[in-house]
Amino acid sequence: MALVLTSDQAAIITALEAPMEEAFANGVTVTGGSPSTLPGYDGWTKMLEDYKVLTKNSVKTLFSAYIAVGSAAPSYTNISTYQNSFSNWGDGNYSGGNARYWKSPDGMVHVEGLVKAPPSPGANQTMFVMPTGFKPAPNDGRIFACVHNDAFCSIEILSNGNVSFRGTPTANLWISLNLHYRAGG
Repeated sequence: MALVLTSDQAAIITALEAPMEEAFANGVTVTGGSPSTLPGYDGWTKMLEDYKVLTKNSVKTLFSAYIAVGSAAPSYTNISTYQNSFSNWGDGNYSGGNARYWKSPDGMVHVEGLVKAPPSPGANQTMFVMPTGFKPAPNDGRIFACVHNDAFCSIEILSNGNVSFRGTPTANLWISLNLHYRAGG
């Protein structure tokens, strides 16, 4: 994925270049002196140069990743297929009334929105299934604390993608989803 920066973000990176060069220009001082040679290096100067390049590049990479995650608008996908008579809450407020999901560049899946409990709910029923690429890793199911009509509840996501209400929800009331986990399948 190409990194697209705003002019302000590009200016920040450009402004960091000179101070980083200056910070590394004088090398690194080690309390007690600096050894003249170290195993695998042509001397202390080479190690300092390697450290300078490595650290500078690491800072730029981390900063660029932060900007990419912080500035890119998520591409949401609405949950379109529900099971066991669960449905979107649909009031148009939270998440536009849709339960939805997206995956950030670091591989984290984010599921949010409101789901409506069915008119005749059963215990431990699957609400919907996450698609391939958005499921937890095999043998890595997750249980999340959520809110059901202003009371705590728990939601389980299995490695097969099933997203289930743990227990029996109250008929026709909302379930708030705010789930975050690393994709594995």
